[in-house]
Amino acid sequence: MYINKYGVILRRLELRDIELVRYWRNHQSIQKHMVIHANITRENQYQWFESINNSLNFYFIIEYNGNSVGLVNGKDYMSDKQEMEVGIFIWDTDVLTTFVPVSASLCSIDFGFYIYQLKKIRCTILNRNQIAINYNKQLGFEKDEDQANDMIFSTYSLYPDVYSTKTKKLKSILQRKYRTQEIVLESNKSAISDKISDFFVKYKDKIAPYFSLKRT
Repeated sequence: MYINKYGVILRRLELRDIELVRYWRNHQSIQKHMVIHANITRENQYQWFESINNSLNFYFIIEYNGNSVGLVNGKDYMSDKQEMEVGIFIWDTDVLTTFVPVSASLCSIDFGFYIYQLKKIRCTILNRNQIAINYNKQLGFEKDEDQANDMIFSTYSLYPDVYSTKTKKLKSILQRKYRTQEIVLESNKSAISDKISDFFVKYKDKIAPYFSLKRT
């Protein structure tokens, strides 16, 4: 499965991608911004992939101009609360200060709010990472109240109405330039892919205003 919107492509993470992701997740330029700093082993990475390769977690390779430039995710979907946590990291420094990171974030958040009908999206940010804090505030995230003062990180939450208001102008600009907004479903690729595809087909009418569906 992949998503094509706002000028970028998000391709669902596959087994063939995990060593690339592990390399960059362990890279000092990325690792220093993570809550957990420990190096990830090959075995750790495989076990992690097995734990998230399901319909409750969505990890996507960000592709731009045919190159893999980063990772964006929605994880730990809570159906009872209709919540999910998101995250992103970009390893290609050539696109770090372009529209690409924002487009990838918008794609993943649209996916959460408009397809999974989430009521809240969460993220966790190191308190010293002011760039990430400012970035997420521009998307509408607000710092959660009643957090311990001695923590090195804080949690932030985003709600659909706030997100819609904060990103309306930005989305309008991107949609004028990049008109494609589609989800491509790949049939018979795996049991998980088929399960996800069935979900999208079932709710295609609700999805239609935000994404067109294609099957291969």
